[in-house]
Amino acid sequence: ESIENALIFLHGIQNEDGGFPYRPGRESSIAVSSWVMMALKSAGEDLSSHYWKPSGQSLLDYFLEADYQFEETTDYARVLMSLSAANMGREYQGMNLVEEIISFQNDRGQFAQDSIEDEMINSHMWSVLALEAAGVDIPNKSKAREWLISKQNPDGGYGWAIGLESDTDDTAIAIQALIVLGEDPASSIVIADALRFVK
Repeated sequence: ESIENALIFLHGIQNEDGGFPYRPGRESSIAVSSWVMMALKSAGEDLSSHYWKPSGQSLLDYFLEADYQFEETTDYARVLMSLSAANMGREYQGMNLVEEIISFQNDRGQFAQDSIEDEMINSHMWSVLALEAAGVDIPNKSKAREWLISKQNPDGGYGWAIGLESDTDDTAIAIQALIVLGEDPASSIVIADALRFVK
């Protein structure tokens, strides 16, 4: 019932171009539309059905036709997860997102673009989850895991960047990424500490 109510809400705020806004009545956003696409596919929705075409334009149409400028690593990861959720491959507007994300990995195992994102933890975590969603083995997996472990805050949680206060959102993402990178949730001290923070 809760999922059905959520679907009704999303249907009610879908824009005529097929996309979804940050707030009802605003312009469609690729970022928000990406999250909605993942949610709808997880709920078993058919995105090509008339129900999700308010004016004949579907979410998939909006997503593929939007003029989207990639900037942060999380942009690449989010779109790749959306493509994976919709079984639409790895390419977006002629760009192989898997290759792009892998090219961002540095010698420490961190996924981040040059020095601009050196302090970013979220770019690393979302890249790991996006590659996993696309069915790709994580390059330099051990280094990637050790880098993420080393960024855990003393309270067991994670922030979205190094040195920031822990929050439940990023800590939950970190737990998922750590599991993908090989941490055993049944025995990992790192994951146990993160779960204690969330609780």
